[in-house]
Amino acid sequence: MRGIFENISFTRGFPGNSAILTTREIENPDHIRFVEIWDSAEDFSKYIEKQTERGVIEELLALTAAEPVFEFYEFIGV
Repeated sequence: MRGIFENISFTRGFPGNSAILTTREIENPDHIRFVEIWDSAEDFSKYIEKQTERGVIEELLALTAAEPVFEFYEFIGV
């Protein structure tokens, strides 16, 4: 888990990241979800590119049981 927390710090400091929340499913604590808020899709793309270059994406994929799912939402002000 140490590596995950180091990567969260990197994410929080990356240009364009407004927030990152780490959640765990109550009934299945092995299911962890990251909710990230980005200023733009372009900022997120740059972040993924940098994490891929650093080898982080490959490391995270090795820890997962399934491919990650990226979903994009727009804040509607409520």
